[in-house]
Amino acid sequence: MTDIGYTIEHSSDLGDRPPKVCLVGDSGAGKTHTCLAMPGKKLIIDGENGLRPFSDRFDFDRVNTENPYKVYAILQDILKDPKGYTMLAIDPISTIWHEMVDSTESYELHRKAAKERRKVDQLEDVLTYASWRKIKQLNRKIISAIRRLDMPVIVTARAKALGSNPHPTEFQGMAPESEKNLLYEFDIVIWMRRWSTGERSFFVWKDRYKRLPEEFKEPVHKVLLDTFPNQWGRSDVLARPVATEGQIEEFDSLVSAAGWSDKQVAMAISKHGVDRFEELAPEKAESILEVVRIRVGGMPQEVTSNG
Repeated sequence: MTDIGYTIEHSSDLGDRPPKVCLVGDSGAGKTHTCLAMPGKKLIIDGENGLRPFSDRFDFDRVNTENPYKVYAILQDILKDPKGYTMLAIDPISTIWHEMVDSTESYELHRKAAKERRKVDQLEDVLTYASWRKIKQLNRKIISAIRRLDMPVIVTARAKALGSNPHPTEFQGMAPESEKNLLYEFDIVIWMRRWSTGERSFFVWKDRYKRLPEEFKEPVHKVLLDTFPNQWGRSDVLARPVATEGQIEEFDSLVSAAGWSDKQVAMAISKHGVDRFEELAPEKAESILEVVRIRVGGMPQEVTSNG
């Protein structure tokens, strides 16, 4: 079998990873302000065309889109060439998630309507398993690109009332408007609440670094800057290109044909210090593809009879 290789690193050589932060909160809680108040050259993916009111108070570049494919393309471009940016933000990811689901759902409903010759509004809003799989794959690629960026990233999400349905990341009867497991993907998660009195409170739901207080009222941007003073405004951000679209698609197809289990896939990828194939550098992705190609190429082919 081809050697896929791996690297052993000592803890003293790792240093701090640029924090990946998710802010979840009510309207007016300060999510957008926090993104814009951070120092350095910032690129903001504006998912709700909401940055115009801030343009005379803050210095930033933005891309106005809620299209998830454009968002992924932007992340890929910044991974290849950071362009001098020291921080990236997505504000909010909620609109991008809704666009993923709604565009697929609309397609499915119209396809089913045409097939059954019924009106769209008579159909239930139910997606097929295959469509949900595509949504999950696209969401996974966006998250993987965020994780690989060699700069701090802040992603905001709207909060919604939970109601009677349980949610894995609920907080004080609220849940993020996003893919249900979004919060698990970040180093730091802060819930931002704005009360009827106008007062704001901030609660740390997750902190992998174990450096933040559980609750505070100080502005979030100041707490993040004080906690990670060497990460904001860095001039040494590295390009970190990831597996290409073609490599990702080939990998998904090959592991399916090879019959690899999730455990086998995870073991092969983890040796390169990442959790997902999408996070691999192109050359490392290619080395894993070579292994899977050999395995698939050596599999017995189905023999068909002509009679």
